[in-house]
Amino acid sequence: MDGTTRDEPKGATPEPRLRVLLVEDDLDTLEMFARVLKKIRGVEVAAAANCASARFAVGEIGGQGAFDVIVADARLPDGNGVETAAAIRRAGFAAGVVIVSGDPRPAALAEGVDVWLLKPVPVAALREAVVRVAGLNRGIT
Repeated sequence: MDGTTRDEPKGATPEPRLRVLLVEDDLDTLEMFARVLKKIRGVEVAAAANCASARFAVGEIGGQGAFDVIVADARLPDGNGVETAAAIRRAGFAAGVVIVSGDPRPAALAEGVDVWLLKPVPVAALREAVVRVAGLNRGIT
């Protein structure tokens, strides 16, 4: 055997992975966002229903760059998605941050927030934001 698999032709370059952490307390919204993002080639999605779960997911997966993008609700039952994403970045994780909220975008985005999307989020806007932020995070312009 030469180590190739049936799904991966010999000499093929593996698909680049894009790891996304969704932090959303509304189960319907979480599932919809996950379905939308999983349709993007190479995307892997992990989910957290609150700030504590998001911090746990990052710690459990561990290591610099565990997630490429964090998509977080601004308001969560145990805290604030903006503050949670900022804390994750301060801890040394270089994920891009997309905040989704029912509140209008603030005049100045909080430090570490790359994109602010207003709910209800159009599917195309979510996809575009995640791909754009991932590209910025990876140094692709």
